[in-house]
Amino acid sequence: MHKLAVLAALALIAAAPPSAVPEVGEPGTAAERAALMTATKTWFDAQDHGKPTSAYKLIGPSMTAYLTPQLFADAQARFASEAGKLDRRVLTRISWYRDPPDAPAPGLYVATDFTALYANLDLMCGYLMWHEAAPGRFELVREEQNYIDHAAAKAMPPERRKELPKLFGCVGADQPASD
Repeated sequence: MHKLAVLAALALIAAAPPSAVPEVGEPGTAAERAALMTATKTWFDAQDHGKPTSAYKLIGPSMTAYLTPQLFADAQARFASEAGKLDRRVLTRISWYRDPPDAPAPGLYVATDFTALYANLDLMCGYLMWHEAAPGRFELVREEQNYIDHAAAKAMPPERRKELPKLFGCVGADQPASD
């Protein structure tokens, strides 16, 4: 089973309109929401089109302190090779946090949860954690992706495979891994 963090998802947002994505917490203003959706779309678009330099520019200092541009580009290329072609990605939830007590800096933090379906993966889900560094400018401070390829999933007993979405923390975990 593969469980990786700080990798790039390589797909377009194939989600319902942003207004249809369930929200948790006190929703942001219209301007904050628009800036968040722009940052999220830009992040995925850059990765979907093999532009790691453009995606890297959206990463905040807390990640760039340990994630070099080359390491980031290599991780994206490795994931693209392993995952295969993207079929779709869906935003499943947006969670808003203002001045969370354990945050490294005060301000607005927003998690955008997603699921994705790739040719070589049985299941994939994750989230992007954004921090509003300045009004209307979000920086990525964390990315988590959890996935399992077809071969590893098929080697598991069916009852264990059905537990994967919940174990991975997938929002919308009521959907089983693919057959």
